[in-house]
Amino acid sequence: MATQFLKEIENADAKKPSEMRTLVIKWIEKLFPEVQSVGTETLQRWMEEKPEELLILRTEQDPSPVNTAPGLKEEAGPDRKLTFYAGDFTGRGKAKQQDIRTAAEFEVSHLPGAILAATEGHALQEFLKAQLMQEHDRGRRCIICYCTVGYRSSIAAQLANEILPQVSAQKSATSFDVYNVQGGLVKWATERRRMVNHQETPTQVVHPYSPVWSKLLEPEFKAEI
Repeated sequence: MATQFLKEIENADAKKPSEMRTLVIKWIEKLFPEVQSVGTETLQRWMEEKPEELLILRTEQDPSPVNTAPGLKEEAGPDRKLTFYAGDFTGRGKAKQQDIRTAAEFEVSHLPGAILAATEGHALQEFLKAQLMQEHDRGRRCIICYCTVGYRSSIAAQLANEILPQVSAQKSATSFDVYNVQGGLVKWATERRRMVNHQETPTQVVHPYSPVWSKLLEPEFKAEI
């Protein structure tokens, strides 16, 4: 995956982080044409105006190794993890804590009010079933997926789109729109939108995840790992 994107950078002769961010958005949307995207400005407005209608998921890891930030311990766990934003479908504004783990990326920065949960295919299916059990014809809701740049979250969004028809028909009349955040946390951070670290303190830096994605961040937004 990273090798493919490096070829895209070379072919486009992209050298500035801003040029690479634009390129990665186009590349990901080309790879996942059936996944809907939501822009960062729109997402921020939704978070401010209707947080009770959102379930925001952050994909954390794939089988590739991730460097852990100084002073943080990376625990063993499933390869893929998602962050659940603290605005659940019940309208109570409380996150559903399910199989919570520690992850280096999440510790460095995440959306305010988020928690971390493991989500391989089966775990995500069970989580969505649990949410639907609480729904009683609440209309339309949004499932929002994000990661560092949008690749892993596009996979999660695609998986959610496959799972929802299987679990929703018998559980609820509520309908769901699934989105991937365009540009991921990298774009969100470079636009100076609000993030917090593991101490819930505002931060502007992002875990770069890998040397390739590190190229998309100016030094001021790059966490030291």
